[in-house]
This record gives sequence, C-alpha cells and structure tokens, in this order.
Amino acid sequence: MTEQVTQEVVLTPDQRRRLGHVYRLILSWRRERKNKTEQHSQPESTEVKTQSVQINSELVGPIEREA
Repeated sequence: MTEQVTQEVVLTPDQRRRLGHVYRLILSWRRERKNKTEQHSQPESTEVKTQSVQINSELVGPIEREA
C-alpha cells in the first residue's frame, strides 16, 4: 500500500522566519479577499481612510546623498 513518511523536518532559524513570513502573507490574502467581498455587500462610505507607516531606524541605514 502507500508508505507514510514520518521523518521530522528540521528548519534553521532563518528558514523558520521566512516560512512564518510566507504564512502571514498567505493569511493576509485571505483577509483582503474577505474584506473585498464585505465591501461589495455594504454601501460605500464617504470616509477617507489613511494608513500610517512606521519605519524602524535600526533596520534602515543612513541616507546617502550623491554629490
């Protein structure tokens, strides 16, 4: 019959981080699709929604200007 593989997959910390990022990305697609279907069923509002972005200065290097 069919043989089941029972080997455990061992991931490095970097692989685990990247896999977590991909998993969150996939879940965000589902939320976006769900939100789009809800927006189509609700009347459009006249509110303007703004989105804020925070930048961690430790992750971004200094700005280099060309002379």
